[in-house]
Amino acid sequence: MYTKQHYLKRITEEFSKVRFSRASFITNGWDDIVLILDDATVFAFPKDPNEKNHSLQKELRILPLLNTHIHSLKIPNFKYISHDKTFAGYNFLKGIFLSGNLFKSLNEKEKDKVAKQLATFLKELHSFPVAVAKKNGVGLAMRQKDAFVWLKSHIQVIKKKLSKDEQKILEDLENPNFSFTPVVAHQDFGKSNILFDPQKRRLTGIIDFGDIQIADPAGDFARLWFYGEKFIDMIIHYYNSPDKGIKERSRYYSFVSDIHLMYYGVKKKRKDCWIGGYKTFKKFKKYYAYI
Repeated sequence: MYTKQHYLKRITEEFSKVRFSRASFITNGWDDIVLILDDATVFAFPKDPNEKNHSLQKELRILPLLNTHIHSLKIPNFKYISHDKTFAGYNFLKGIFLSGNLFKSLNEKEKDKVAKQLATFLKELHSFPVAVAKKNGVGLAMRQKDAFVWLKSHIQVIKKKLSKDEQKILEDLENPNFSFTPVVAHQDFGKSNILFDPQKRRLTGIIDFGDIQIADPAGDFARLWFYGEKFIDMIIHYYNSPDKGIKERSRYYSFVSDIHLMYYGVKKKRKDCWIGGYKTFKKFKKYYAYI
C-alpha cells in the first residue's frame, strides 16, 4: 500500500482544480483506500492497483444508472474519474454511520421512520432492471452449491476456536436450497454503509456499491439483523413483498456472514473481526442448534 502523499499527488496531478486544506486517509476498508478532502469530496482507490477487474470499474458503470432510478436516498455520483479509470471521486454524502449506540438512541417513532426509509430504498434498488445491470458489469452471485462449498472451507478454519457444541452446529449446517427471484442487490447493506443525520434524525444516504450483484433480495436484510429482530420485522412490513421467505433467508445469511467475519479474523489475524463476528454468532446459533 502506498502512502497518503502518493494518493494525494495522484489526485492533484489528475484534477488540478481540486483544492483542499485537510485530507482524511482511511485504509481499513475491504477493497478500497479512501481519502476524504475537507468533508467535501471522497476519492476511492483500489487497495490492489494491479487488480484489473476491481469493483470500482463496476461502480463507474452502474452508479450513473442507479442515480436515475433511486430517489429516496442519496448514493455516490462520481464527479471525478481518472483518465485510466483507476480511481474516482464524488461529492461527500453528509451523515454518520448508523452505529448500534446511535440506533439505541432513537425513539420508536424515529426507528419506524428509518425502517420505512430502508424499505423504500431496497424496493427501489431491487426493482432496477436485471438485464440492464448485467449489461453494465453486474455479475451473478455465487450459486448455492458453490456457496455451500465456500461455507465448509470457512468452517474448517474457524472450528478449532469454537466449543464442541458450536462446532457441531456448523458442521451440520445443510445446504438450505432456497427458492427466490434474483434482483439487483447491494450485498454489503449494513451499518458501515448506511448514513444518518443525527440532527434531523433520519437517513441521508447509502454508500459503497462495490459488492453489488444479482442475488437473493434477502441478502440485503442480513446485516440489518444487527439492529434486532423487531426492527427487521418493521423493515419487512414496509418492504411489503409477496416473498414470505425473506426473513428466514436473511437470518441464515446473517449467520453465514458472521462465520465469514470470524474466518477473516483468523486468516488476517484481525482480532477485532473475530470478536465482532463471534459476538453476533452467539446470538444466532440458537436458531440453528436444532440441525
